[in-house]
Amino acid sequence: MATPLKLEVIASATLFKLFRVAQSGDGYISPEDMSESFERNISEKQVRLAVEHLSERDLCSARTGPMGTKLQITRTGYLAVENDLDDPSSFSHQYSEKGNKWLWETGGRIKTIEQHDPAEIPASDRLVKLDHNSNEYQEATHHLDELIEAVGADRSNDFEDKDQRLAELKAGRELLNSNTASPTKIEAVLYGSLGYLATKFADEPIGALAAATWAAIKILLGL
Repeated sequence: MATPLKLEVIASATLFKLFRVAQSGDGYISPEDMSESFERNISEKQVRLAVEHLSERDLCSARTGPMGTKLQITRTGYLAVENDLDDPSSFSHQYSEKGNKWLWETGGRIKTIEQHDPAEIPASDRLVKLDHNSNEYQEATHHLDELIEAVGADRSNDFEDKDQRLAELKAGRELLNSNTASPTKIEAVLYGSLGYLATKFADEPIGALAAATWAAIKILLGL
């Protein structure tokens, strides 16, 4: 008989699944597909509640566009799962080894990611000053502007959610127009699309440009 799952367990399982989605290079997953991935009766509503729970700690984000709502892990969430996997007794390690069957048989009765002290999860709410005349700023914005132009002009690659990813690149560029910026917010906006483009088009100019853009942004923001 399946053990009912608590919200924090669904949230930790959702975060781990988003980690796997990011590793695959897809970047995004819909609430519907996330619900189905549990292979049991976890509703979209439960998934959305779990995502809200995770979003409060900047571990994941949900974005709604022309293609519907898409869920993605943030860099903070990605690092949190990576850290959790290092502990053989952790939720992430057990779930990665045993999957949904373990989850439903035990109810995930182990210290979940959500139960860790917030200090254990890499995060930053700091603001950084952006010197628009600095070499670091010029390089980061130049790469991002080139990438936006390249993705917008590209007609040879028909990839998923192109319009949404382009919109996120432009939103990230808008954030960099300010004199100060939140690294956490910029990561949440840009990390998914830059990682997706760098992975999917690794052997093409767009992929190289996406990788160069993220490297330059990390230097700019001190990540």
